[in-house]
Amino acid sequence: MTYYIAVDIIRHDEKLIIEAFKNLGINAVVIKVDSELLPLVDSKTLEGSLVVVRPLSAYNAIYSAVAFESMGALTVNSSKTLYLCNDKILTYGCLIREGLKVPKTYIALSSSPLQTVSSRLQFPLIDKPPIGSWGRLVSYVRDSVDLKMISEHREFMGPLLKTHVVQEVIGLGKDLRCIVIGDEVLGCMMRKASDGEWRSNVALGGTVERYPVDGEVAELAIRASKAVGAEFAGVDLLIGDGYYVNEVNGVPEFKGFIKATGIKVHEHLVKYLVSSSKR
Repeated sequence: MTYYIAVDIIRHDEKLIIEAFKNLGINAVVIKVDSELLPLVDSKTLEGSLVVVRPLSAYNAIYSAVAFESMGALTVNSSKTLYLCNDKILTYGCLIREGLKVPKTYIALSSSPLQTVSSRLQFPLIDKPPIGSWGRLVSYVRDSVDLKMISEHREFMGPLLKTHVVQEVIGLGKDLRCIVIGDEVLGCMMRKASDGEWRSNVALGGTVERYPVDGEVAELAIRASKAVGAEFAGVDLLIGDGYYVNEVNGVPEFKGFIKATGIKVHEHLVKYLVSSSKR
């Protein structure tokens, strides 16, 4: 088995994955996907290979995974999983079909239906586009005036950004990130928003701390990961009157998770990949 790591930017996380392979005596080949001409062919060029898909850009991840799969490689995660995880609406669809609890959600395919949102949801509410990461363009909407301003601003953006995912507010300012590998939850951390910020993303200055994993949390995280077909996922849970699945990340960052929990995600991931590829 030959192992590859597909990247566009080599971050700290990817360096740890490379190191974990080396510690097992494996020299994984790094492919910088944005610098290569990737063939899209029906061949067995990479049969017997496994590619860890780690580009920062969501579409670089999806498209490169498609190319590697066309050449016969196994990919973690698969292009289908990455595609589903990249779109919040598609993710919610998968979660709902599996009977998982998600926040009360409505989709507006243009700004026009937003005029009736107050008959379905109470203000304040959350408005976000179906794509994006690190909390970008996720808005806390206090009233109809806020909503009108947000919708007018988004009308000048790309087609997907004109779509609105409108949700009830649950557990504002904190959430859980659980790391799932295969059928195992490695652990969970709680993320808390920094002063003056309501979004809990670590990229926006959120703080992290270890969160105890009980049976309910573990089951939810594993079911959410499986709903999108992921082998390695970051599952985000909101805490309200119980737990709600909010997102599944198909290329999860884990530097903050290691800081919070001390769990060496890269070592667990690589051992799982090597073990799985030998079955």
